[in-house]
Amino acid sequence: MIDTLNKILSKIINGENVSQYEILPFLYLEKTELRVKVNLLLAMAYFSSDVKHNITRARDFIQRAWHLSGYNEEYLSLFEKIHSKLTDTNAIKEAYKRIFLKYVNNGKIEKAGYYFDLWQNAYAIHNHLDKYEYDQDIITAMTGLAEFNILPEVQKSVSSGKRKKKLAYFVTGFIEINSILLKIDLLFAKYHNQAEYDISFYTLNTKEQVIISPQGKSFLDLLKGLGINVFYPEDDTNRINKIISLAKKIYDYQPDLIIFDVAIRNFDNYYLSLILSKIKILCFNQGSPSQFVPPHVNWNIAWTIHPLIDSPVDGSIVPLEFELFNAEDIATGEKKDFNIPSDAFVIVCAGRPQKFQNLNYWEALGNILNIRQDVYLIVIGCTKDNLPDISKVIDNDTRKHFRFVGWEKNYLEILKLADLVIDTYPNGGGVVLVDAMTLGIPILFFTNDYTIQFEQTNWSPAEEVVHIKELSVPRGDFKTLYEQAQKIILDDSFRQTLAIKCKENITLLRGDPLRMVKRCEEIYDKVIDTNSDIKSIAVEESAEIDLLVNDMESMILTVENFKRWQAAYQNGYNSSMGNHTDYFYNKFITSIGFYDELSTAHRIIEYAPGNGEFIKNFVELLPEKEFNLIDISDENLNTLRSLFIAYNNVNLYLNYPEINKLEDIDLTFSFLLCQSMPRSLWFNHLKAVNKMLSAGGSYIFQFAFHPEGIATDSVTDAISGNNKYTQEEMFELLEQAGFSGVDLTIPITLEELQSDVIWYLCKAYK
Repeated sequence: MIDTLNKILSKIINGENVSQYEILPFLYLEKTELRVKVNLLLAMAYFSSDVKHNITRARDFIQRAWHLSGYNEEYLSLFEKIHSKLTDTNAIKEAYKRIFLKYVNNGKIEKAGYYFDLWQNAYAIHNHLDKYEYDQDIITAMTGLAEFNILPEVQKSVSSGKRKKKLAYFVTGFIEINSILLKIDLLFAKYHNQAEYDISFYTLNTKEQVIISPQGKSFLDLLKGLGINVFYPEDDTNRINKIISLAKKIYDYQPDLIIFDVAIRNFDNYYLSLILSKIKILCFNQGSPSQFVPPHVNWNIAWTIHPLIDSPVDGSIVPLEFELFNAEDIATGEKKDFNIPSDAFVIVCAGRPQKFQNLNYWEALGNILNIRQDVYLIVIGCTKDNLPDISKVIDNDTRKHFRFVGWEKNYLEILKLADLVIDTYPNGGGVVLVDAMTLGIPILFFTNDYTIQFEQTNWSPAEEVVHIKELSVPRGDFKTLYEQAQKIILDDSFRQTLAIKCKENITLLRGDPLRMVKRCEEIYDKVIDTNSDIKSIAVEESAEIDLLVNDMESMILTVENFKRWQAAYQNGYNSSMGNHTDYFYNKFITSIGFYDELSTAHRIIEYAPGNGEFIKNFVELLPEKEFNLIDISDENLNTLRSLFIAYNNVNLYLNYPEINKLEDIDLTFSFLLCQSMPRSLWFNHLKAVNKMLSAGGSYIFQFAFHPEGIATDSVTDAISGNNKYTQEEMFELLEQAGFSGVDLTIPITLEELQSDVIWYLCKAYK
């Protein structure tokens, strides 16, 4: 059976056609775990094939293995690779969610948090897209997870006199370069009504992280000058302790209102908002609602209309306003620094890489650059490495006029080089547009479609900032974009008129942060003074979470290493250390109880039986017992087949642990594997053996120790005894693999071989 499956896998990998009827007998095996492994191997084979359409077959088999295994995390890597090649990020995101739910169910919070963050940022990771969504299963799981750590309501003040209202701002961005969220937070620190409000800032970054960050110290100095205290978590020993320690500091402050600048960007922020939910919470809605506004909070303030439309809680619109700099104070960059002629016309586009993934947009930019021979494009914030394949839509000569720079400290100096700024599409910009208008640069932008559900990947808020009809382009209308760009490029007078309008527009409508803060504080009062009940965090019923299965061998992570090790094993030992029989086997296998175990065992496994002569003695002596010989090499296995062809009590297997699964084994032993197996493969091997053993069964093996030795995953051309373990390391691995007890022989030395390595024979109990 295994030989047949091996041949099928080889044919698939080599690109040969394989009939479904060849595969079918392996797909309806009785044991679910065997079917899982068969589907896994088929997925790997089809994925490894160079035949293009085989990737869809790989997807079918990995999805079946994934579901049948109960969403085994060890299969995730292959699942990601296959679906990433098919650009199916939805499936990858769903896989992250399933593992997150599994760890929530098991109470493993650190792991749950890790997979929550992967789930939330799946499109950013795999597609460079700002795409986020609410998910009821996630919301329910997070709500339940936080339930037992929720802090009580704040104590109401009994003071008879008027007191300041306390505002606790949870802020992010202290250690992020050019964080727009922190810049907005600082406006509230600077312009808050000191007579009416007392405010404090709270961050999940540690104080050390903030102080050593490039911009953190300057922000702290600014806040200190404003009389604003910043509080950090005290206990960062683990994820939950860190969050709770900061939450207690916020609670001790007894705030009337907590303001989150981003509440669902990651697990930590979301969890913090949940355990503080008995205190009134307001969220700044600064992009995708599913990143900023969890459904349990009391209110949100959106800077633009569309995020509020799709917010799950009550909210208000307050236009975002900035401290506008003086354009004359910004130095003008040098075109020559970008290898651009001094008299060239410069277009600038700016934003994060996520905003530059649309090929239609790039094709339009290429056409605009061809309006005149002296038109150049500077892209700020996106390098060539972050681009889609623009060679599909733009010729080589046009691409020579492109310049790419990251976010530089002198960003405004580079922006000031622009004669025209073109907004990104379909995800439009915000602060970049404000900066360009402040510099007196006209902006071409696309309108927004408010009728569709909000997606940050398909959203342009510019029309709420730029109230100039001549700069507005119907959404997705690249023909009109070209025509309006052409008019601006060719008509200097028209362009200068638009530049003046832009500067006047931004100064009048978006240049008064005190006005913005005052509008927000009026909303704060409304939320604080309302008599409506605070929303509870009752655990909502959700769809049934799939039952978890027992952990399986980590085959995805080890199968390639196994194949390399198998080849190395077949090549033999690269030293004279391969045969110790004459030195200690006969003597020490007695002391470890090997013969006693053998006398009571009925089903026995030997891994790597060598030439078979050792085990043959017992096969002949004990014909009533079942012996299963598992070797690593096809060549060795063929030799063993010839040796044992006449013995009915012997079964032979090739050591593919992802295929072979025996049960109710009383005794397993091996004298060659541990010191030559890669460490991760050895651990998976221990787990597999433990599952095969009957109650009370044991595994007898040897391992090597040297004070300077370690065990690694490296595999050479031929095996060696390089992997060495301390007793403590081996005990820990055995415990993690599920063994309940261990016996060791006394240390075994090999002076006869002039070796300072110490060996132990070990017996591990089920």
